[in-house]
Amino acid sequence: TAIALSFWLLMFAIFIFLSLAIVKRYAELHQMKVQGKLKAQGRGYQVEDLSLLQSLGGASGYLSILVLALYLNTPDIARMYSQPKLVWLLVPIMLYWISRIWMQTHRGNMHDDPLVYALKDRVSLITGALAAVVLALAVVVTVEQQRAYHERELRQRRQVLPGVAQELRGVGVVQGHPCGAQQRREEAAQGVEAWRHELEHPLDSSRPQQRRARGPR
Repeated sequence: TAIALSFWLLMFAIFIFLSLAIVKRYAELHQMKVQGKLKAQGRGYQVEDLSLLQSLGGASGYLSILVLALYLNTPDIARMYSQPKLVWLLVPIMLYWISRIWMQTHRGNMHDDPLVYALKDRVSLITGALAAVVLALAVVVTVEQQRAYHERELRQRRQVLPGVAQELRGVGVVQGHPCGAQQRREEAAQGVEAWRHELEHPLDSSRPQQRRARGPR
């Protein structure tokens, strides 16, 4: 696709999926330890590696949350959401979820792939639902703010449109600079036409942060 991978998304995915992969290896070795085995067949893991895997997996999971927190502190979030502080609720939600996953794994309750376990676990489903609600609220607030911004801008343009049209009619050919006057007349005409189009078709207008065609300066 034409969508470029974000640096923050890439780093978050690396750490969170590394942690979940180690969860699966840890669960396998824990089950082997219960069965009295010492080494995973066909793999380079041993029962003695349990404590090391637990440290690596937990650290990787918390690093993914750190990446998420750093991303939420970037200017991108402030531009995307009108209430960026609301999105910060994702940090404690994710902290709770990754900690619970490792707690359940340490207790020997992880018998499936961690993603399959999350789809079956009621607490994980509730956690995911809370994260979805947080993002939905942030998006809804953003849409309402953008709509209010757009309505204010349209009201302002309705007030200045008659003056712009009057100025356009009064534009004359400046002595010695006919090309400049003609260019000014064409730019003003384009600006007035764009403004009229937005007033008649507000749903076709672009987002507030994009610069629109302007009338004569």
